[in-house]
Amino acid sequence: ESLIQRFIIFHLGLLPGESSEGFDESASIEEMCEHILYYKEHGNDPLVDNRCRFVTEEVIKFGGLCRAFYSLQSTIDCQMNINNGDPNIIRNSRTKEVYLSTCSLIFIPLESIEIYGVVAVAQLRRAGHQDFSQSKERTKGKELGLTTKQIRNKVQKAHDLFKLMNGGGIHRRLSNVDVSLHSINSDTPNNNISHASPSYGGMIQLYKYLKAMRKMKLRMDYEILTHSEAETLRNEIQTLTCQLSEFLKLLPIDALRLDLKQFYDSFLRDICFSEC
Repeated sequence: ESLIQRFIIFHLGLLPGESSEGFDESASIEEMCEHILYYKEHGNDPLVDNRCRFVTEEVIKFGGLCRAFYSLQSTIDCQMNINNGDPNIIRNSRTKEVYLSTCSLIFIPLESIEIYGVVAVAQLRRAGHQDFSQSKERTKGKELGLTTKQIRNKVQKAHDLFKLMNGGGIHRRLSNVDVSLHSINSDTPNNNISHASPSYGGMIQLYKYLKAMRKMKLRMDYEILTHSEAETLRNEIQTLTCQLSEFLKLLPIDALRLDLKQFYDSFLRDICFSEC
């Protein structure tokens, strides 16, 4: 059994909702998984859609748990006016490790943008109540334990290699879009991304498309419609689906997810899992 049970990469600057720490109450799974760029569970391939998004409640819940732990101390500090909104203080107060009864969560910042950033989280199995940062476990003569420092260093070095091999890091890839898409963001009132988060061309419009699609489907499923109304709504959904498909061709996020999957699948299989 592998030491690393689950591995996730998410981008705090891509969170939809009224703020960077939450989602719209009625947000769909498609909206809620948009900021999750990579996920891997040992021995269980997660369900992905045609955009390589991880569209299961289990992945969404795990991502939400990791975000909550990661920002816990900085949230408390903010409420007590300890950090005064200073990005450096907020970054330094982010959670680094969490030890639970059966596993440990190791938080690894990959890229930082103001108070947001790209974060990897490795869930490690634990032997009883032993702390993997202090001990190593041996089973059948094979060394299974790695210190949290070793794991953190391996992941950070791997991401440096990813940036070299794939035309830059996640932030740079998401920023490398047609200039016209940036104007879409700035011209969109009441946007769904926190004003302080990184501005990626087209992402606000993407969330608008997803939200509109969600509302149309909910209306189709739960409202009593006449035949004419239902036919009109189906046509609107089909039109929006085509518009969304064409719009996604202009965004780098789907290609980025695919590159992350190919790279980190190999990393976890050939480096982490083999050495653990």
